[in-house]
Amino acid sequence: MRRLSFPVAEEEPRPPPRRPAGPSHLLFRALHLAFAPRASVPPWRAAAFAKRLLTAALHWPGSVALRALEFIAKLVAREPRLEALLSTEDRTVDGVYRPDVEDPQLSNPFATSAYELHLLQTVHVDARVREAAANLANYMRT
Repeated sequence: MRRLSFPVAEEEPRPPPRRPAGPSHLLFRALHLAFAPRASVPPWRAAAFAKRLLTAALHWPGSVALRALEFIAKLVAREPRLEALLSTEDRTVDGVYRPDVEDPQLSNPFATSAYELHLLQTVHVDARVREAAANLANYMRT
């Protein structure tokens, strides 16, 4: 008995399967959309999100913390009032910073400084995060 052989067409090489986007990728994609340059975002909202991202960055792995610092640096560059978070001088702002409230408007982010930057630049395990935190802490508008 003879076997019939059929010519087999060569398959085109397939691209490697795409990995689904991780939670950190989706988070920063959503933040970039929410704080897009053409979006009108009040400074207090941007400051509240910057503070929350800095607090979370203390617990994130290096790559995600680095993305958070880059995102906050872009916010500070776009909104001059956020530079108040980088200052360690005393403030004459009424109230207390409340990170526990859900409404960012009520959190009063300008009543505090970004002390998390000091922690990120001194104790984070990733040298790239320490360097990025130091650069952000020493930010000067040109």
